[in-house]
Amino acid sequence: MAAVHTIPAHVPFLEALAAELVRRPVDVLADTLVLLPSRRACLALRDELARAAGERTLLLPRLQPVGEIEPDELLIDPSAELDLPPALPALRRHLLLTRLVLAKDGGMTHEQAVRLAGELMRFLDEVATENVPLAGLDGLVEGELAEHWQQTLEFLQLLT
Repeated sequence: MAAVHTIPAHVPFLEALAAELVRRPVDVLADTLVLLPSRRACLALRDELARAAGERTLLLPRLQPVGEIEPDELLIDPSAELDLPPALPALRRHLLLTRLVLAKDGGMTHEQAVRLAGELMRFLDEVATENVPLAGLDGLVEGELAEHWQQTLEFLQLLT
């Protein structure tokens, strides 16, 4: 019989889940199905399981995202193809964003620009995942803002 478990809201979810899963016998863990809201959550749990296991070898449970549609399910007609440009490799994307950051603020060090470009990549991924248009950045906050918020909004305009 399948069991349903809960984790209290005040406890870090993935950390608690991984700690509980690694306590299980290896054969039971391998037969476990974990339903998570997204692929990103599945990847994060996989990393957390590796941390929680330490030096121990594990057979990972089946991690299934429930909040995202598989690419194969998007095609109504299997013979039809989508006309999408290929995705940029992550390194190229990171370097292009680093170049944009350096062009915006020439006084920034390369290390700072690389870190900021990485944060921009994560922000863009989240915006794409949540299907939020970047056009809404201009009206995000009305009125006078603290200087750091004004700088943040100015900087995010790089993306639009």
